[in-house]
Amino acid sequence: MTIMNTISKLKQVMIEFDRPIPSRASLSEIEKFKEWAVENFGEKVPWEKYIPFLEEVNSIEFNGIFLYGIDPDDNYLDIIENNEIWHDVEENKKYLFFGRWKYFLVCMGFGNRRISRVRQA
Repeated sequence: MTIMNTISKLKQVMIEFDRPIPSRASLSEIEKFKEWAVENFGEKVPWEKYIPFLEEVNSIEFNGIFLYGIDPDDNYLDIIENNEIWHDVEENKKYLFFGRWKYFLVCMGFGNRRISRVRQA
């Protein structure tokens, strides 16, 4: 199942329970994310792989799952602010954090500018 299928199903459930559906990210918000990601992680960061999510919903919180967006209505879901907080710890600076779920962080590692996907407890 792709992330887009999952988001589609989440949106259906949110409608059923009368929960608001997050809006899409604007073009300027997507450009802000791209510039921030490249500035902090270099040219090889695959920022474009997160764009389909941002074009569908600009962050989402559902049943304990938090996926970050750019300047969302809820600041605790902002990808830039959350990464600044996580990056207060030196070891975390090599990760781009996309969200969190219970005790796991959804992130991508960039050790020596080499990309590796990880889930960190």
